[in-house]
Amino acid sequence: MITEISFPIIPSRYDSQVKKGGNSCPPFLPMRSSILLFFFILGCTRERVNYSLFLEAEVDFEKADSLQEQGQYLKAIQFFQAADRSIDNFSAPYRIAECRMHLGDERGALEMARISVTRGFPLDGFDQPLFRPIFQQIAESFREDSLTYASRIDTALRGRLGRMISRDQEVRNLGGYTGDDMQAIDKADIDELKAICEKYDWPGRKLLGYGRIPEPSTVVLHATEADNVHFLGLAMRASLDNKASWYETRAIMINLLWRFNRNSCTAFRFLKIKSNNTVDLDASFFELSSLGYFLMTNRNLSIELIDQRQKDNPQSPVLRDIMNFIVSQGANANQVLIKREPGGSCLINSVGFFLVSVPQ
Repeated sequence: MITEISFPIIPSRYDSQVKKGGNSCPPFLPMRSSILLFFFILGCTRERVNYSLFLEAEVDFEKADSLQEQGQYLKAIQFFQAADRSIDNFSAPYRIAECRMHLGDERGALEMARISVTRGFPLDGFDQPLFRPIFQQIAESFREDSLTYASRIDTALRGRLGRMISRDQEVRNLGGYTGDDMQAIDKADIDELKAICEKYDWPGRKLLGYGRIPEPSTVVLHATEADNVHFLGLAMRASLDNKASWYETRAIMINLLWRFNRNSCTAFRFLKIKSNNTVDLDASFFELSSLGYFLMTNRNLSIELIDQRQKDNPQSPVLRDIMNFIVSQGANANQVLIKREPGGSCLINSVGFFLVSVPQ
């Protein structure tokens, strides 16, 4: 029996895990450039949660980014400052430092640069013409500021996870390992990750820091369906508490949607249907938005939606709601097809075909 998880509603909008940045991606997800913004929202809970701060931070950062590109640096700083009150990472102070340098305010830029280093921003990120006038000062204070950052994270745990993920990738990318070897290593990694979560909860950025950190979801993606559901709940709670990146949580959800097939199709696990035969977007948001994001970033793929309860009704309001919502998340309308019966293979093939059914 799969644990039921309910998700609070978030207004639909184009969401980016990273704005000019992000961690390395699982094999099937595209990578965004640079390392400047880790966008994190969401979680799983049955309580009503006020996500306005997270949503406002995303909007503020997008506005600031646009204003900076237009050369309106003072206005951009105001929006970066607003975003920084909700997003605890190095991105906003670094971008403010950029704006300060453009305005000729080297003292203000140095202050924000040092703040970004205490949050994990690397020194080589300042090794560019814009910061050349203050680079020596940043470098001189880098050791002190880096130690401040290091004191806030668990470097031993970071190393432990790093070794686990290196082993996970080695067994897949290097020769000399049998299928039994891979299964044994995968099981050992999952058991170790469960022990880590038992002690620390889901190990997110508050424990591991920022930058090129080891991503526990890399191990989860190779685990069983039951383990994916188990770790999904842990990762969601950590994201909700602003302790982990939303990106990893979404990666696990997409893995559940795309990898595990039943009865010749992939079934929604967390879709909730109201008594009036429409989708409860409040409870279904996270799963549907993750699928929408995946289609948006993989334009060559498509899905077919089938309502098993109403196979003779191509106008099913449930399918209409799902299609409209997925498209609102950035997917193209021609990537979401409504069908009466399954047809073809439910696995990815040369034309990117995928089948999703609505559970009874």
